[in-house]
Amino acid sequence: MSPKVSDEYKTMMREKILEASITLFSRKGYHETSMDDIVEESGFSKGAIYGYFDSKEALFIELQKKFATLNYLELKAVIDKEKTALAKLERTADLVFASMCEVSEEMCLMDLEFQVASSRSPKMRKQHRFQQMAVMKLLEDTIKEGIESGEFRKEVDANSLAAILISAIGGLSNLMVTAGIKFKWDKIKEALVSTVRSGITV
Repeated sequence: MSPKVSDEYKTMMREKILEASITLFSRKGYHETSMDDIVEESGFSKGAIYGYFDSKEALFIELQKKFATLNYLELKAVIDKEKTALAKLERTADLVFASMCEVSEEMCLMDLEFQVASSRSPKMRKQHRFQQMAVMKLLEDTIKEGIESGEFRKEVDANSLAAILISAIGGLSNLMVTAGIKFKWDKIKEALVSTVRSGITV
């Protein structure tokens, strides 16, 4: 009888496989990375990897979920601490731009890979949409809160503004890794916060 494998061991194995995959996907891209590459990078057998992930797509989607969950929980924690809608948006900007200063090129490339691969895979697109909509709803609810409390102008369209904010951050990240443009993140944050504040506050 084979020995029983603990949940802790299974979690550790999954994490090691995911870590090896991040390196490959960011360096070679999703489509150019094979399961054989992941076997070589991770040091595990193909059978061991398939014991945790039944396909490269399933592995990639798990990475999407992992990054999105961490980002969502961190963002929600920041928003929940503040009492006013404006403070919530400003703390969100602090969090996002602090992470942009610290994030590695590998992580930015992974985010870009998520976007590109999601455009060609219905399963990945569904997951990517779910992730983006969750963050967008957090921002949209915060903006609506500000409108209802009288902090923000009544004519502000919460859904459109939330979409613009998400697109702005994503676009900056993409420019950094695709065009090699270096930004002064403190200046970018200052300009964005100032523009939004002057445009929506009463």
